[in-house]
Amino acid sequence: MWKLLSLVVLVVVFVFLYVKTVVDFNKNVQVEETWWKLTKPLVEDTVIKPFKINVSNETLNDLKERLQNALPFEKSLTFDQNYGINEVLLNTVIDFWKKQYRWREREVFLNKYPQYFTNIQGLDIHYIHVKSSKCEDNNKVVTLLLLHGWPGSIRDFYELISLLEVPDDGRKFSFEIIVPSLPGYGFSEAPELPGLSTPQMAVILKNLMSRLNIEKYYIHGVDWGAFIASHMAALYPEKITGVHSSVCWLNVPSAYARLVLFSAFPSLILDGKYEHLVYPLVDKVEFFVQESGYLHLQATKPDTIGIALRDNPIGLAAYITEKFSTWSNPAWRNLDDGGISKYDLNKILDNIMIYWITGSITTSLRLYKEYFNQLDLSLSIDSLRKSRYKNLISLRTHENAGHFAQYEAPEVLARDIGEFIRIVEESRSKFHHSSLESN
Repeated sequence: MWKLLSLVVLVVVFVFLYVKTVVDFNKNVQVEETWWKLTKPLVEDTVIKPFKINVSNETLNDLKERLQNALPFEKSLTFDQNYGINEVLLNTVIDFWKKQYRWREREVFLNKYPQYFTNIQGLDIHYIHVKSSKCEDNNKVVTLLLLHGWPGSIRDFYELISLLEVPDDGRKFSFEIIVPSLPGYGFSEAPELPGLSTPQMAVILKNLMSRLNIEKYYIHGVDWGAFIASHMAALYPEKITGVHSSVCWLNVPSAYARLVLFSAFPSLILDGKYEHLVYPLVDKVEFFVQESGYLHLQATKPDTIGIALRDNPIGLAAYITEKFSTWSNPAWRNLDDGGISKYDLNKILDNIMIYWITGSITTSLRLYKEYFNQLDLSLSIDSLRKSRYKNLISLRTHENAGHFAQYEAPEVLARDIGEFIRIVEESRSKFHHSSLESN
């Protein structure tokens, strides 16, 4: 037991020293309203323009030619995904892409929700805006901002939107939903200057909501979207009514210290049914080391890997599909199909296509470089999360969904979001009534 504890301490110290070496923890976060283009016009463009996805035949023919002329893949040494994506799995994805995936049909699907562009701080920001079709008895409209991450896009939330826009007898409100493409992702423009990290994106998205005359709203974020949501709540508490996330992040030093100190007696800080999610700590550290190669590469040399992926649709598909496998469930890397058979390949390829047709893979990876002035690890401990999230309303654990919950279990996620907002709305209503009575 003590040897184990010593090993854990050594690993934590090593990680701290490593990060301290390559990261400037004392760097002050700049959240000014930066203009992200090299030149600024005399008059800013504030027009909101409707948009529909319409990919040229030339782009589609070029993609088809690249897929058809691909070189054969190297035969994998094992039947699982422990060396990276297995060539059998990749062939399955590429064959589906070439023979069954129909972009023009998918394009119609992706255009099912109203989409727009508007210029914020020099960047053309793309977003979906689904306005509430409120019922007669459902007179309250709640605005919900949905934020994706990497390797995600607006496609992440289509099933979720369809569930949330349907009236629910169990809640006394309907949703107005905004889904932006993050700057440098998908159809949103990338900055021409360095420095656009998650706090700066928080400023841009706050300004987007203000452009839409929306001054109070909830946020649901996943991956980078969870970081941005956290920044928005901290920077603009008067605007953010509540934050919901399927990926809650910690960067509180005391949380890491407790994680190590209580590794010998985990029952002191978490319920026994959650112990397997965190301990043995050595196993979790080992998994992080094995699966974080992408993180170091994207946080140090994003353009190098970005160029390779931008020019090669099969490489792009391999890189993103592997993340859908391992991040959904760590055990899936030991399966011959990587667990991908549990997904509809149309959904994964929709997402890959958005990166391909917009040429945004390199600019999306740059967010890792910009952000890497701090280290956040995702943990699953109620008591540790409370050290960062001071007003934690609800915390739920689901066995059937991982990092990509919006794809794996959209019904569960929609139910959780609705329940979270219901709790907050009822609490706000009670507070309002008690304030009136006291006056």
